[in-house]
Amino acid sequence: MEFLWLSVMFSVVNGATFKVFKKQEIDTFQAIVVNYFMALFLGVMLSSNEFSPSHFMQPQWALYSVAIGAMLIGTFFIMGLTAQKVGISVTQVASKMAVIVVVIHAVFYFGESIPWLKGLGIVLAVLGVILSSISSKSSGFDRKYTYLPFLLFLLAGVLDTTFNVAKKLHINEGHNEYFLASTFLVAGMIGVAVEAYNIFWKAKKVKLKNVIGGLLLGMFNFGSIYFLIKALGVPDWDSSTIFPVRNMSVVAFSVIAGFAFFKEKYSKLNWLGIVMALLAIYLIGK
Repeated sequence: MEFLWLSVMFSVVNGATFKVFKKQEIDTFQAIVVNYFMALFLGVMLSSNEFSPSHFMQPQWALYSVAIGAMLIGTFFIMGLTAQKVGISVTQVASKMAVIVVVIHAVFYFGESIPWLKGLGIVLAVLGVILSSISSKSSGFDRKYTYLPFLLFLLAGVLDTTFNVAKKLHINEGHNEYFLASTFLVAGMIGVAVEAYNIFWKAKKVKLKNVIGGLLLGMFNFGSIYFLIKALGVPDWDSSTIFPVRNMSVVAFSVIAGFAFFKEKYSKLNWLGIVMALLAIYLIGK
């Protein structure tokens, strides 16, 4: 149980870190680039297997690793922007509800069935994202940023779906760590290429506080994934229980953190959307 709650804690702090970046004027993209190299380093250090360069980019999943790495850094940047402009609770709702894209794709691509409760959960999830993202005078964000949660929802859904296809069809159990490490490396290298352009052609500067912020973000990001994997390995706990409990907890605690520490404001429609999202997570996990 402690692994599950550690994963929840790191996920909530991970989302809240972007709000701190805004307050401290830390360059979000530079921090995200550093974050992936930190996550890669921690993955190699904590792995039970001996890493070798030959283990990276296996032919059967190399293209998926490149595609997911590219989507990963883009989605994470949009997540940071959404947290800063709209709020961490709406960000978590949008990202956690992206699971319905995976479910819908699995029905059409893998021929999986949808029980009526899970179907109801999908409907509530869509409504939850819409309602939690509506801006009004009583909500604390500008209406012009309403598109961000929907963009995050779509990007995260495509990312998770691509990962699901790669995992089911192309990645053997013994290659999980190598695949993740390769994906982090691709995301980091893409970020380095973009920042190199900004530095040499736009005279952008690398600041120490951006690097420190990235190192901390990398620890939180890696911790959320690492402890989730540890939780999935606990006997008598299956994924159909762990994922709904984790996602509901992340959304709930993000709402509390946004309200208590960052003074985020929610309208009645936003609250209704958040409640719908929590109920949707529960039903999808049934």
